Amino acid sequence: MSKIPNTRYQLQKLTNRIQRLEKSHPYSYPCSGTGVRAMAREFDFYRKRKAKINHLELEYQLIERGLIEILEKGDRIEFQLTKKGLVQSLKDRILLEQNELFDDEYCLIIFDIPEDVRKTRDLFRKYLKKAGFVQIQKSIWGTRKAVTDEMRQLLDEIGIGEWAKVVEGKIL
Repeated sequence: MSKIPNTRYQLQKLTNRIQRLEKSHPYSYPCSGTGVRAMAREFDFYRKRKAKINHLELEYQLIERGLIEILEKGDRIEFQLTKKGLVQSLKDRILLEQNELFDDEYCLIIFDIPEDVRKTRDLFRKYLKKAGFVQIQKSIWGTRKAVTDEMRQLLDEIGIGEWAKVVEGKIL
């Protein structure tokens, strides 16, 4: 991802997409016949329509939060993670990881983040605690979760990769 586009522009594109979808799928469904069969078809139509609308509401919320963006490629519309979305995805994967490393192995985060980025350092420490890491020393945290690759990528994405190292190994 080279550039995060303007959110207002992306929301406008999504609004246009929703309007096109509404025009192509009218609210009323012409059903032939009467009785239970006709009502069943109409009910099925409304159920499918509601599922489509709910799906778009989820996308709209993700776009509103800046986590995804819309890309139009010809007649196709694709969704792509923004940088903020990638960081959130990595954080969630680390939080939800269930697999553990082998016996006596740990994933260690060793960092020395400068004072001028204190806020980032404090937020990073809070996140490590929330993710289940245990503080071994002031700037050394460890966990038994198998999250080494995700943590390396997260450090690079949030811009502290030069001050932090991720080590996976056995403590003797």
